[in-house]
Amino acid sequence: MAEQGSFEAEQRFNDRWEQFKIEHKREYDPEEDERRKEIYRETVEMVEAHNAKFDKGLTTYKMGINFFADMTADERAKYTGLRIPQPN
Repeated sequence: MAEQGSFEAEQRFNDRWEQFKIEHKREYDPEEDERRKEIYRETVEMVEAHNAKFDKGLTTYKMGINFFADMTADERAKYTGLRIPQPN
C-alpha cells in the first residue's frame, strides 16, 4: 500500500510541475525538463519545510512558490541583479 501512496504523491507532484510550467510559460526539452523538475522539487520541499516551521510559530513569515521556483540560486541572482561582495 505504501507504493500506491508514493505513486499518488509523485503523480500529484508531477501535476503541480505541469501546472507550474503552464502558469509560467516554461517549455523545456526532455533532458532539461528533468533537471528543472528536480530544482523545482527541491524548492517545493524547502518551502514546505519552512512553512511547517511557520505553522509551529518558529518563524515569522510564510513562503510560496513563484516564478523563480525552477531556477538555481545563481540564475535567480543573475535575473534579479543580486551581487554579493566577495571578502578580500
